[in-house]
Amino acid sequence: MVHAFADPTYGRSSIHVVAPPGDDAAICLSSLLSDITGHAFELSVPDGGTADTPHPSVGLVDHVSILPLDGSSPASKSARALSESLEKRHGMRALLYGTACPCGGTTVESTLAHVRRTRTNFFGEGAPADAAARVACVGSPPLFTENWNVRLRAADGVEGGVRTAAVRLARALRERDGGLTGVEALSLAYGVEEYEVACNLLDPERGSSDMIEERVREWIEMPSPGGGTRNDDAVCLSKSYRVGTTRDMCIEVLEGMGQAVADGMEGSFVNPEGDSFIDEHDWMVRSRFLGYLGL
Repeated sequence: MVHAFADPTYGRSSIHVVAPPGDDAAICLSSLLSDITGHAFELSVPDGGTADTPHPSVGLVDHVSILPLDGSSPASKSARALSESLEKRHGMRALLYGTACPCGGTTVESTLAHVRRTRTNFFGEGAPADAAARVACVGSPPLFTENWNVRLRAADGVEGGVRTAAVRLARALRERDGGLTGVEALSLAYGVEEYEVACNLLDPERGSSDMIEERVREWIEMPSPGGGTRNDDAVCLSKSYRVGTTRDMCIEVLEGMGQAVADGMEGSFVNPEGDSFIDEHDWMVRSRFLGYLGL
């Protein structure tokens, strides 16, 4: 496990696991993800009812992405194997996207956004996560996908305006509205008088998190419809942060784990306190996850 994230305000969480290249590892990865996804329903909603989610979701488990770390990784094969396992072992319906999609991974119809929009109620107003439906999107994007969020809040003593600002910022960032290459952006309410612009970076080398940060700074300095700049408006930048991992982060952990195992978890992969690379990494992931939960 590379990373575990939780957001109590949105009632959402995510985990990132990494596996070495090869068919055997792909099979093991698919089996692991099948168990995690299938058991999530029983653990979270034992009675098979519905669970309200402030964040849009296809179901209780929104989606599972198997991302390529290099061009030879069998990501699409793993995604299809996972889909079959979810259907046979857990009675779930998997909606394929990306390179795992029967229509191919380079068409608009194969994107996660299109599958969500045309085959689910993801973008519906107040749509609950239907645990009884037992449905999730499963796929393999052509490139490693990153996630970056920008949060806006109303200025002290000022009410309203933050929703409109978030919508405008999303338009300034997303590719289909003339923004950054490979960036999808969606504005969502976050708590009280805060909005978040959630970004998917479908091609991080051409539309990176650094580029998003730069575009946000430019947007803040743009002339405001009411005169002045957005710094003079009733909206402030609250937080800008990564959700999940990058390709380099995953490779670094994978290589470190492999070396630690090869060394018998001794030698250079033991720190002065005596903890192995694996022990230290696991402790870090767990501590951060508990921190996200406020524990």
